[in-house]
Order: sequence, then C-alpha cells, then structure tokens
Amino acid sequence: MIDSLLHNTTFWVTVSFLLFAVFSWKHAKKAILAMLDKHIADIKADLDSAENLHTEAQELLAQYQRKQKDAQKDAEHIIETATKQAADMRANIEAETADTLALREAQLKERIRRIEEKAVSDIKFQITEISTQATLDIITKRLGKKENDNLVAQTIKEIPANIKKAS
Repeated sequence: MIDSLLHNTTFWVTVSFLLFAVFSWKHAKKAILAMLDKHIADIKADLDSAENLHTEAQELLAQYQRKQKDAQKDAEHIIETATKQAADMRANIEAETADTLALREAQLKERIRRIEEKAVSDIKFQITEISTQATLDIITKRLGKKENDNLVAQTIKEIPANIKKAS
C-alpha cells in the first residue's frame, strides 16, 4: 500500500500542495495578516468617513430645511406686509378721492350759488331797468315837465336812503 502511494501522482500533488501551503503560511503569515489588517483598517476608515459624510449631510439637510422655513416665513411676512400696505394705500386713495369729490362738490355748489346770485341780480337789474323805463314813460305821458322835474329831484334825494335799506 505504501508502494502504491509512492507511485500515485495524486498523492504527491496533495503532499506538495500541503507542504507549499504550510511553508507559505509560515513565511507569508505576517504579510497576509498585515495586508488583511490594513484592508480591515481601510474598510473601517471608509465606514467612518461614510458615517461622517452621512452626519454632515444630515446636518446640511437640517440647515437647509431651517433656511427654507426661514425663507418661507420671510416670504409670508413680505406678502402680509405688502397686503397691509396695499390695503392702507387703497384706504388712503379712497379717502383722498372722497375728500377731492367733496371739495369739488363744494366748489361746484359755490359756483352754482354765485351764478344763481348773478342771474337774480341780472334779472333784478333788468326788471329795474324795465320798471324805470315804464315809469318814466308813464310819468312823461301823464305829468307835465314841471311835475316831472320835481319828481326826479325827489327821487334823487331818496336814493341814498334806498341804498342803505337795500344793503
């Protein structure tokens, strides 16, 4: 049986492989373990770096969310302020318009009053002219020259008294 093992190639390949594995393990053990340790350390460093990046990303996300909320509050405040200012401006414009309309209405009423007074004055003047002319015509036809001159003199004397009564 040993003799058959000595001539068997599979046996020698197996023995050679085992010797190679033991020899390689003995001499390369430190290098392999060092390489594995380095690889483990690199993986841990990558994991730590990834965790740090994840934490930073979460902090940045939270920071941007706060900024977004602040910006939204600012925008709402700006809109609210603009709405109030627009309402105030509208109220001011409406008040100014009402004041302007009231002033113009008062001016128009005053103008109409003056026009009416002038029209009444013009009518009174025309009535006075017509009455005076009619009276003159009646007096001239019915009275004589002497009586007419006396009446004119008497009327001239009464004019200052009539002016005082009129005013």
